[in-house]
Amino acid sequence: MEGVQTTATYEGIFTCISCRVQFMTPEEQRDHFKSEYHRFNLKRKAFDLPPVTFEVFEAKVAALKKEETSKETQHTKLECRICDKRFQSEGPYQQHLVSNKHKNNVAAGVPEKIRNPKPPVEQPSIEEQPRTLEEQEKLLEDKIRNAKKYPLEMCLFCSHHSETLEKSVEHMVKVHSFFIPDIEYLIDLPGLIRYLSDKICIGNICLYCNGKGKIFKDKDATQTHMRDLSHCKLNYDTEENEEEYEDYFDFTSQYKDSDQVSQGEDGQLMLNQPDIVYNGHEIVFPDGLTIGHRDYAVYYKQRYTKGNERLSHLRSIISQYRLLGWNETPKTQFQLDKKRQRQALTLDIKVGMKKNTQRYYKNQLLVQ
Repeated sequence: MEGVQTTATYEGIFTCISCRVQFMTPEEQRDHFKSEYHRFNLKRKAFDLPPVTFEVFEAKVAALKKEETSKETQHTKLECRICDKRFQSEGPYQQHLVSNKHKNNVAAGVPEKIRNPKPPVEQPSIEEQPRTLEEQEKLLEDKIRNAKKYPLEMCLFCSHHSETLEKSVEHMVKVHSFFIPDIEYLIDLPGLIRYLSDKICIGNICLYCNGKGKIFKDKDATQTHMRDLSHCKLNYDTEENEEEYEDYFDFTSQYKDSDQVSQGEDGQLMLNQPDIVYNGHEIVFPDGLTIGHRDYAVYYKQRYTKGNERLSHLRSIISQYRLLGWNETPKTQFQLDKKRQRQALTLDIKVGMKKNTQRYYKNQLLVQ
């Protein structure tokens, strides 16, 4: 260690040159090297300052603790009970005492307001915290069992209370833009809403972040986060998130008329796995992967323009919204004519810029 030198003047004596102290055993010397007193003297040596004795070091530590205690006590006393305000330092507190607002409250005889301090929240000790996965699951089950159950008519994202569950869902759709994907296959709406309510109110988990973002302390903080960031929706992007809600949906109706699905002995639908197909030029695997011969590489590199799939997606989304009571407002003839004029003007500008025949064109002057 740089800056630390140990010598033995004679047998049985060990020293620390940085602190200028002696020890009888090597164990005491090693404990000294780990102490705050030794670190303090090392920092002083780095600035070319002489070491201090252990008594002086203890006096400095005691003075520092006393100063911190006095600051904490001072912070608790810097409050005006008449105006119900608290201050962090002496300056703003003295300025408040000479302000007109404080003087008017004193002259009007405003009674003092005494705040009841909140009881300290007991944090579980290290020994009480669950260590294994079974203990964590048991603790979570106990929390869900003892937690308060909010009614299904309560909004998931605010404190609005509706008369029925259907009106509550309609409120969430119109006010918070809540959207349930694949709503035509939904079979248990109350169960889904109950699961989402427990996830927000008990687990304090955002529906879209799904536990991967910020940790929230209560239900109100979770709801505020979802409203501010427009996270009032389900995270339905990955297969893992889809499996979380699969108990409330039934997709068997879309496979009943398909040849890829067959019914098993227990009545459940099973997906038929096709075999590997080889037609002399290509090998097609069950997952759709196709391997072709190199002689046909020129054809595989061709890229054909796909049809416009946006309209089909829009139609499916609009049909789902119509099931929730949404109606499209028809446009007037004036709006349609204005849209056509804007499209025609945009097309003329593009063609004019490409062919250099735009209407308002200023000739360039060539300076020689």
